[in-house]
Amino acid sequence: MGETGHIQLGVDIIDHVRFRNPKALIAVDPVMGDHGRLYIPGERAETLIQDLVPKADFITPNLWELEYIKTRSANYPACLITSVPDGDKIGAVWQCGEARWQVSHAKFESVPHGGGDSLAALFLGQRLLGEPAKFALAKSVSSVFEIMRAANRLDLGELPLVRMQAFINDAIALELQT
Repeated sequence: MGETGHIQLGVDIIDHVRFRNPKALIAVDPVMGDHGRLYIPGERAETLIQDLVPKADFITPNLWELEYIKTRSANYPACLITSVPDGDKIGAVWQCGEARWQVSHAKFESVPHGGGDSLAALFLGQRLLGEPAKFALAKSVSSVFEIMRAANRLDLGELPLVRMQAFINDAIALELQT
């Protein structure tokens, strides 16, 4: 959200989508900051938390963003929390009310940017296919692990999403058959 006005545009889009399809699944990535600091002005972050986050069925913050949201709002939707440390592993957490599941995998020495965004997209795709959150989390983390492993093996410096598309499609097709 390059400007605070973009947040209202996002709210308007969500309202329009919900009007057209009340069953639409709305995911919001509250990109605000990481590593102890905001990337955007504080006023914009507050507007995002107060106006856009409540419109979501679930949000996809990193751990720092979730803590920032918690200190400013008692009410926030379910969360897919990305890049969650787990000892010598890393993973993601699905948190919805009291329910909480974590799936982790070995850390890579270096990874291209975009793993969290890929995880969020794959998770949303699984949910749109009707997969319960717990299983969508496991499948999404597993897929991102394979994508990261391929990136490291091929020494690409970027996520090989196009190269891994067949793997992702096969995993989805297999799920649709069961």
